Amino acid sequence: MAIINGTNFELFENENKLGHSTSCTLATTLDLPDVTSKDSQGWSEFIAGVRGASLSADGLVDYEDILNFEQLCDRIITRAKMRYSFQYLSGSFVGEGYIASAEETADMEAGTGYSVTITIVGGLSFVASGRKRWEQLNTKWEELDTKWEDL
Repeated sequence: MAIINGTNFELFENENKLGHSTSCTLATTLDLPDVTSKDSQGWSEFIAGVRGASLSADGLVDYEDILNFEQLCDRIITRAKMRYSFQYLSGSFVGEGYIASAEETADMEAGTGYSVTITIVGGLSFVASGRKRWEQLNTKWEELDTKWEDL
């Protein structure tokens, strides 16, 4: 069984990496409504219900990061729905969501830290690394074609 280094996992908003993160988590849920009846012969029965997903991260505060604590708070203030991805070596889980909470902690004689929780809305999908590279390459070709036409 292979051991995976947690350092290979990163959280992104659009194409911007969440700066100085020390941990990140992807959590998925599935509600299981109880449908046990007299016909269940004494066994519990459930059906698949509502699905959900959330992302969370902890890290160290650096206001010079492209995506930092100030931007996270701004997303809450403006109620901005953004595209988030939980990326690792073989691909990424991608979805749109809202920042549900952002917290900054400043203890005496310690590095200032943050924590953020994002609730995914409307679904979560998986994008394999190879596919993402081709999408990026296609975008670069489209940009080049546009610049060529502008000449």
